[in-house]
Amino acid sequence: MKSPWVRWFIRLGVGVSFALIGWFLWEHANELRAVDWRAMALPIGLGLLLYGLALGVQGAVCIRLFTSLTGTVWNGEDVWIYFTTHLMRRLPVAAWYMAWREVVYG
Repeated sequence: MKSPWVRWFIRLGVGVSFALIGWFLWEHANELRAVDWRAMALPIGLGLLLYGLALGVQGAVCIRLFTSLTGTVWNGEDVWIYFTTHLMRRLPVAAWYMAWREVVYG
């Protein structure tokens, strides 16, 4: 169990990173309004589709590998565990990465 100080420090770090992202978006709002988002709909959609396909293949390979090593039959819990751990570990990283880029390139 993490101490209250560690949890407080983590929350503070995430809050500061989101504040930096918000400030960056506020400062560049005019540039974001000038972007033709409709022209980007197809590339964004294809990118999300390819990401989902790649994630599905990775999940199938990982689950099949672990179930063959353990000799168990896979079930829905294996799928849920893989996808939640895969997606959730990336959420805080995106906030830190964007905050770092803002500091470096801002």
